[in-house]
Amino acid sequence: MTKAIRACRGHAAEEKTVDYVIVRTEQAGVFAGELASCNDTTRKVVLKNSRWLWHWAGALTVEYLALEGTTSPNSCQFPIPVPLRVLYGVKDIIHCTERGMKSIQEVPVWRG
Repeated sequence: MTKAIRACRGHAAEEKTVDYVIVRTEQAGVFAGELASCNDTTRKVVLKNSRWLWHWAGALTVEYLALEGTTSPNSCQFPIPVPLRVLYGVKDIIHCTERGMKSIQEVPVWRG
């Protein structure tokens, strides 16, 4: 069983709290957002208010980014958040701490 499947099975749609997660996909990249739904059979995840984590600095790995956040927010390249995103081919779902979530959300929008 993959990490993504375990995370999906642990997520209940009726929960009042929002799970802020980082999702790694097979080909689309790495994203952060509020976990709206996931399907362990199709490996599909729906995120709300998500950002594509195109390039990060100040955190060696996505796991570190999820737990501790970035120490170099101005060097990160995270485009504008989108209201709803559907991701296929999910390989990994990492739950963020409050600190990690706040750090990701406070990175300035990268406009390329």
